[in-house]
Amino acid sequence: GFGGSISAWPLIYNEKIYFPSADHNLYCLDAVTGKEFWRFKAGDVFWGSGPQVYRGFIFIGNYDCYVYCIDAETGKEIWRFKTGGKIASNASIDNGVIYIGSMDGFLYAINMNGKEIWRFNTGDFIASQPTIYENKIFIGSFNGFLFCLEKKLVRKYGDSKQAVRFITVHLF
Repeated sequence: GFGGSISAWPLIYNEKIYFPSADHNLYCLDAVTGKEFWRFKAGDVFWGSGPQVYRGFIFIGNYDCYVYCIDAETGKEIWRFKTGGKIASNASIDNGVIYIGSMDGFLYAINMNGKEIWRFNTGDFIASQPTIYENKIFIGSFNGFLFCLEKKLVRKYGDSKQAVRFITVHLF
């Protein structure tokens, strides 16, 4: 086996399988033979956050508070973005923008160069994956709220109430 628990689903892309492990590594294997192509060592465990791919790059969050952009072919780090908390959320990518939640309670929007576009404070840990639908971003938080954010409004107003389309309360 591999050196640690595997707590996120694998990604298959270009006949390769990518998966994170609690041994701090993101692995890339041949999807048919299982031969290892490369492994990328992060600063802490990968726990819950699975790899996402966009235009030949892998995006994944780590418990070291970083979102990593890794070349899918070579395994080389392209950039890293520091959040304020550990990351157990999967990223969602839409039109070249990476959306990912952190245990600091913020939903981050990051551009393809690793620069923050905006952040939205949900008020508690985020472990869920953002869902994108039309011009809206849906994100759940540990405080029992589901937020529906308008992309253009959150860019303009940040984490103020003007950016929120609606909030639902967790019922149980």
